[in-house]
Amino acid sequence: MLYRHGEVDADIAAHLDPARAHPQMCFISDGRDAHHIARFVDRFTAERFLFLRFDDIQKHSVRQLTSLADHIGYQDALAPPLK
Repeated sequence: MLYRHGEVDADIAAHLDPARAHPQMCFISDGRDAHHIARFVDRFTAERFLFLRFDDIQKHSVRQLTSLADHIGYQDALAPPLK
């Protein structure tokens, strides 16, 4: 989509190389989870966070949904995930 919108050109290698890419380009910055999460960790206590892995959500969706509900204090009935 960034290519279609003219935000990046066809030289994808340039956008993936931190030495050549613009620091605000999402190919570099969006993939740095620890960098982005650190901003929130500095502001909130650890109990406020719940990290779920996509693979776990796919394999154990009911367990992950229950974990999320418990984390946010949701106590009503949960609908089964859509397949």
